[in-house]
Amino acid sequence: MVERECPIADWLLLPGWGFGPSVFDELRAALPTGLRVEAVACREAAAAIDRRVAAVTAGAAAPFGICAWSLGATVAITRASVDAGAIAAMVLAGATPRFVAGDDQLPGMPMADFDAFRTLAATSLPSAQSRLASLSAMGSADAPNLLRRLRRSFDRPGPGEAASAFRADLLAGLDCLREADLRGVLHGLGMPVAVVHGMQDALVPVQAARAMAGAVSGARWLPVAGGGHALPVVHAALLAATIEALATAERHPSPQPLPSP
Repeated sequence: MVERECPIADWLLLPGWGFGPSVFDELRAALPTGLRVEAVACREAAAAIDRRVAAVTAGAAAPFGICAWSLGATVAITRASVDAGAIAAMVLAGATPRFVAGDDQLPGMPMADFDAFRTLAATSLPSAQSRLASLSAMGSADAPNLLRRLRRSFDRPGPGEAASAFRADLLAGLDCLREADLRGVLHGLGMPVAVVHGMQDALVPVQAARAMAGAVSGARWLPVAGGGHALPVVHAALLAATIEALATAERHPSPQPLPSP
């Protein structure tokens, strides 16, 4: 791929719950070579953002972009609402302002279903990850192969890491999803934001993602016809083109249009 000048050259990729950085392999392969990209496990997302924000604040690095999927997007929005000046742009995929349904009209997963999933994760983490992969693969024309691909991307304990500490980190991520309600901070996000969402997403209702895009001033809404939740794998090319459009926009007199799904 031809290298291009990218004013937003540094990008951080944050996956959804239960997944490691390899879920972004297709996306990384599709990105232009002018970008410097780091992918981390979702349980490392907050620390990775904080580390980069500290470098920008200290003058050791330029503002960076984030492409975040599912829970990764929840973490990214939470951090961006505090340290917006260090984050130059965000691409949010399969994201929602509130994952669990409340007593209003914003749709989400019923609380009882979410609590049952958390109980499953606490007792059998591999079963919970497998269940999540199955839901993420729903709607795909090649669901069996996608399911195998997602299972290869599960997060796993690092060398010497205790299984109990690993499980505790993942359960903390579920607690974040259970409690987070981002609607009060979305209007304050000042960076360019693109919201990419599969119209057949079985985990995050499209109405919730659309409401999020509408709450962010100037956000670009990119619905993916026929797309499910596993956007980084199935629609890596679209996410790569969206990242590139935001990364290179400053080179043009006016922002370039984002790609159509």
